[in-house]
This record gives sequence, structure tokens and C-alpha cells, in this order.
Amino acid sequence: MIYYIDEEALQIKEKNIYTATEIATLLPLRGIGIFDEFFKSNLWSKSFLPNHSLRISYVQEAKNLIIKKAVEFIFRNPLGNLLDHLLMKISVYRWNQKTRQDKLNKQGIAISMDASRHYAKPNPAAFQKKFMETYEKKIFNLFCRYESRVKTVF
Repeated sequence: MIYYIDEEALQIKEKNIYTATEIATLLPLRGIGIFDEFFKSNLWSKSFLPNHSLRISYVQEAKNLIIKKAVEFIFRNPLGNLLDHLLMKISVYRWNQKTRQDKLNKQGIAISMDASRHYAKPNPAAFQKKFMETYEKKIFNLFCRYESRVKTVF
């Protein structure tokens, strides 16, 4: 799992090369309208990937199914909000327990999640750390090589 977000909070909080790459490589299968809103909410990713352009050949609009409308109607009230809040608290509590117990997933990465009413995602401190360290090392080495070449010219 990378991110689960809802329509109320489309902008990704972590603004770095990792999340910019995730946004750029996202391929929607349904709901081009909401995807367009998501992409517009995350235009900051262009500062990391300025040459990226959105290329979507064909995406169907999400269907408004009767069952979806019925469930939303049933739960769009104070009781539904209370149930939503309670289930979120239970989920956050369970994920926090797993984090405190230092449980690992199948890849050996520590299980950790950040969740709120509008999103659920792996804790970026645990999930993106290796990627960001590798990226920063490569950028540092690139600058070192560039500086050494510039010094040899002068």
C-alpha cells in the first residue's frame, strides 16, 4: 500500500522527489475527473519533475452505482460519522501497537502507518527513508564529480 486518500484531502503532505515520482507514475483506471483534481492539487510535483507531462490515453469516468449511493445515504449522518470516527480510532490504535512492537512486513521493513480521517499511508519516516538516503547520496556524488571537473578546467 502506498496511499489511500479521499476527495476531501487530495494534496499529498510530503513534498519530495519520492512522492513526486509516485504522482507522476500514477495510472488511473477510473474517475478521470477526480484524478485531474488530484493532479492539480499536487502541482508542486512539477518542481521536482519539470519535464513530466500527464499522458492518459483513455480512462473511464467512475460509475455512480446504486449500491454506492445507498450506502453513502445510510452513512451520511451523525451516526455514520460516529461509526467512521470509531473505526478510524480502532485502526490507528492497532497500527500504533504494531509500530511500538517493531513488527516487520514480508520485506523486513518496520510496519508503521500515519492515518487520519482523510488519508492512510505508510509512515514516511520508515517507508521513504532508504529511497531518500540513496537519492541524496547520488545527488551529492554528482555534485562532487561536477565540482572536481570544474576545478580541473580552471
